[in-house]
Amino acid sequence: MANTKIARKERKRKKKKKEEKNISVARRDRFTHSKKPITTSK
Repeated sequence: MANTKIARKERKRKKKKKEEKNISVARRDRFTHSKKPITTSK
């Protein structure tokens, strides 16, 4: 039972990481396509 709990936590963490990555990519794309220079750090 403890195993499934750990696995679920791990899956949640991976999903969160993936979503964060997607958000950062989208943000970078938006800045790239806008005419303003990028002011945020990587």
